[in-house]
Amino acid sequence: MIIKPNDEGSSRGIHQDSLVFDMNTLIQKVEEELKTYNPPIILNKFIEGREFSVGIIGNDNNTMALPIQEVDLSQLPENLSKFYSFEVKAYYKDKVLYHIPASLTQEEKNLIESTTIKAYKTLSLKDYARVDIILKDNVPYILEINSLPGLMKGKSSLCRMAEATELGYEDLILEIVDIAIKRYNKLGKLL
Repeated sequence: MIIKPNDEGSSRGIHQDSLVFDMNTLIQKVEEELKTYNPPIILNKFIEGREFSVGIIGNDNNTMALPIQEVDLSQLPENLSKFYSFEVKAYYKDKVLYHIPASLTQEEKNLIESTTIKAYKTLSLKDYARVDIILKDNVPYILEINSLPGLMKGKSSLCRMAEATELGYEDLILEIVDIAIKRYNKLGKLL
């Protein structure tokens, strides 16, 4: 199991020791997390597979996925578990490879995109988001959906995805603003 707080970001609270393999360690780690983070604490089954991030922009029928990013942890030191923990983000960033677009078959790409867009719409998210997925045995497992992902130029995954297209960073920001204005104007007409 992976143990993580419900309301943190940037892998805060998700450490290498958050991956547990027995009940005693699970209980101890949950108690530790509850002393540090607000409840609830989330327990997720650990799924080994390829990890992807997908940027979604748009609303309603004008929703689209940006190029899929693969988070490649194969260069991490052997002593680290291969998941995107706080330690990996903070101390081993140079060992993480980001492949944009991810090397996927057309079927895998379609499956990941349709799953992320369906999740985005099901949760009634608006304007933009990022969906993190593990793909194992051709089944996409959603790890989390970030409804307000960072937009720091050169740093955020969403910006890297946009920079891999003709959209680029500046046009991504303008597109998100334009999408929000259109949604706001549509809402105003309904009221």
